[in-house]
Amino acid sequence: VGRVYKSRIQSSDNGANHTNQSLWSAGAIWTTGVPYCCKASASDFTTLSPSGGTCYGLPGGATSFPATYSWNAIDDASGYHITISHSEGGLCLDIMIGKTTTLNLSSAQQQACNAKGTGAFNWTINATYDGGCAPSATATSSFKFDKSPPVMPMPTIAFSPESVSCPGKYKATLSWNAVNDNAGDCAGIDTLPYTSVVSTSNTYSPPATGWDTNWTAVRTQTSSSGWAGGTQIYGEVKARDSKGNESVWSKIGGGTGETIPVPTPFPTIYIYGNYIEDTGTTAPICSGQMTIDPSLLSINLNVSGPGVTPICTPHDTWYECTIAVDNINTPCATIDHSVALDGSYGIYEPGEWREQSTCVGDPVPTIMITMGPFPPGPSPTPANIYFPYGSASGGWFKEKNTGFYNRKTRNNLIPNNPLAFDAIDDTVVPPNDKYLIIGAAGAVLNGGSINLGPNATNNTGQGSEVSYSSSNWGVSSYTASSLFSPAKFTDYTKSRKQYTTITKPDLSEIVASGMYYLKDNLIINASNVGIFKDKNIILFSDTASVTILNNIDNDNSDGFTLGTGALGIVADTITINNTLSEIDAILIGNTVNIGTSGVKLKIKGNLINLDGTFTNKRSQDNAQYPSLFVIFDPKTYLDLLPYLSISMYDWKQVQ
Repeated sequence: VGRVYKSRIQSSDNGANHTNQSLWSAGAIWTTGVPYCCKASASDFTTLSPSGGTCYGLPGGATSFPATYSWNAIDDASGYHITISHSEGGLCLDIMIGKTTTLNLSSAQQQACNAKGTGAFNWTINATYDGGCAPSATATSSFKFDKSPPVMPMPTIAFSPESVSCPGKYKATLSWNAVNDNAGDCAGIDTLPYTSVVSTSNTYSPPATGWDTNWTAVRTQTSSSGWAGGTQIYGEVKARDSKGNESVWSKIGGGTGETIPVPTPFPTIYIYGNYIEDTGTTAPICSGQMTIDPSLLSINLNVSGPGVTPICTPHDTWYECTIAVDNINTPCATIDHSVALDGSYGIYEPGEWREQSTCVGDPVPTIMITMGPFPPGPSPTPANIYFPYGSASGGWFKEKNTGFYNRKTRNNLIPNNPLAFDAIDDTVVPPNDKYLIIGAAGAVLNGGSINLGPNATNNTGQGSEVSYSSSNWGVSSYTASSLFSPAKFTDYTKSRKQYTTITKPDLSEIVASGMYYLKDNLIINASNVGIFKDKNIILFSDTASVTILNNIDNDNSDGFTLGTGALGIVADTITINNTLSEIDAILIGNTVNIGTSGVKLKIKGNLINLDGTFTNKRSQDNAQYPSLFVIFDPKTYLDLLPYLSISMYDWKQVQ
């Protein structure tokens, strides 16, 4: 401004090189005044960034403040003047830069603005010019910066049984309230705003098995496995906004955690009952309460589930069992349990519970017990134990006024409450006289072994050892040196005694007392049995068999009576029809079969089975009664003594 300017001018022709030029001619002279500048207006800044209230808040501490600012170029501008200021906290940047369209803040510049905190920021720009022109009009843009965390969520924790099968082991469920960003913050809550941890450690590491620590939108989570009562559990949760600002951890109990409650102890279950003997072989027949030897009783309860301790105590007429379930130290102890009985007594069939604890009730393999609800505890459960005599055991037999030579292993279970075979030769047995042999008992010679069961009377004073009879004569091991046999008897009789050979099945050749040899098999039936009346007869054979189809009853109560006579049969095989109930005779055979039936049989005389295979296959519907009763009859022996005896000779040399 104020300078003097001069001008001159010349002309040239239109030659090829403009070589023909005039001389310079002096022109006008002037002095400069006020300069003219083409300055930009604020509206000329059309592409400012950031602009329009954009929200920033990238995590990263001091360098999280937005660093890049851009704008469109202004014609003729030689540079730009830029400021950044917080709406409440004042200026944080004032800078002149050259001819560019981008400003990148340094870390120090970011830190200076970052320190102003959350809120609205304005940034301004105007163009600068050379030659003394004043700057252009100022353009202003704004943005928001959010580095404040959202509101802290408040967690709660609850415990629930891990499963129906493990009610004493507890899972943890952590829940919390929904939160928003702080008022005035621009970020807003994130779409996956929450993360949580549950642990048994106050360092929160490691998390509970299966616990998802990822950010999530849900506000509750449950552990996949549980812990026992009394375990201390720690839980925490925090939130974040959309710019990654995170709240502090919010902890259960301020960091002390919470203890899983110790469950209420389960009550002790009490099961008790009497022993009942079921002597029915085809249908239940209960004779009443049993009196047993507790040392021979095995009784246990099989109870489902862990932590169970069943204890059973047998008494002589009743039992008691307690079932304790430790749900304090056994987290998976359940409320409901199935209980199965495992009871045995001698050679009875396994003991069983029955529906409604009645004799005719169906067997109950298991009963269900429950440990809840609380209170009160469950009441005692009455459950009698029924011991079936069992048809598989066969019937039992007893003897009177005789001995017993046993050559095999056999079971002969005497019931707990036996009844008399009949009112003629047996009497009602007193409760304490449960013997194999009653009356004037002889010895029991055991070439094998015989098991009388746990009910047999014990008058030995030897613990669980039973007595065969009131005298209890017997040996546990015995082998006969020489056995009587039909063949030996036949040989002896034919060589030493008078006899008659029977050839007719009607027995018409028997006309008087005596010995009769059977050449062929014989059937004794209603048509020929009368021949024996009032006679003392021995029928013998070494090879023939005798089948008896008619009762021979000296009591004259059922079938044919011998009158004053006596009968003895010595044969290879003797078979008694299974419908017969009494045979009054001495029966000696290599094999004696009495048939299989429910008809009880009395043999009055004697029964001798020589090959040791005799089996009592008869059984009563009510096994309180013996199915076979053998009575030694001395009169029959005396009447037949001349025929059964052997002759003894005494001689001496006279020369």
